[in-house]
Amino acid sequence: MSEGPQRDQQQSTQESVDEVAILLVAGKWITENKDWIQERLLISDPVGGSTVIKRVINETDQPVEVWKIDLTWFEPPQKMNVGPNSRFDGEMWVPWAPNQSQYRDRHMSIKVGSQIIAYIWQDGHHIRFGVKDQFVPDAPGVPGVSMGGGERVLGIARTPEGVTGFAFGFALGVE
Repeated sequence: MSEGPQRDQQQSTQESVDEVAILLVAGKWITENKDWIQERLLISDPVGGSTVIKRVINETDQPVEVWKIDLTWFEPPQKMNVGPNSRFDGEMWVPWAPNQSQYRDRHMSIKVGSQIIAYIWQDGHHIRFGVKDQFVPDAPGVPGVSMGGGERVLGIARTPEGVTGFAFGFALGVE
């Protein structure tokens, strides 16, 4: 094997290892913070259909930006800016993207400080996420309530060790 293809294979392997490491950190955060997720986000049974984020709760010391691109109706990008340790009430529909070509024009991102922590889209009855800006068939569901349909709260928090995570919950009682 020549040096060029071997280097490409090593880089691809390293990228795969990095993605797995990020998913493991996210999974650890979810496991360690399940009480916070349950209490704050009111997790219940899934429903199905279109999904709208009605509130973003930022429990970090960094600003959060939730950014949505949906070129379906030639809408300008939509953004929710949430200050440190605060919340934002508004309305942002989770864009549908069942394939790569639609993902390119329809997805969301969550940025904490200067770091994008997740890319989000809805595929059928599931709200999915990835750590790279690309469509992944059968990507994992978002932490918390990953079934599509209805109103949601998006919560973002950081552990004492500095690991940042997010979760979706039902928006019960949010106007």
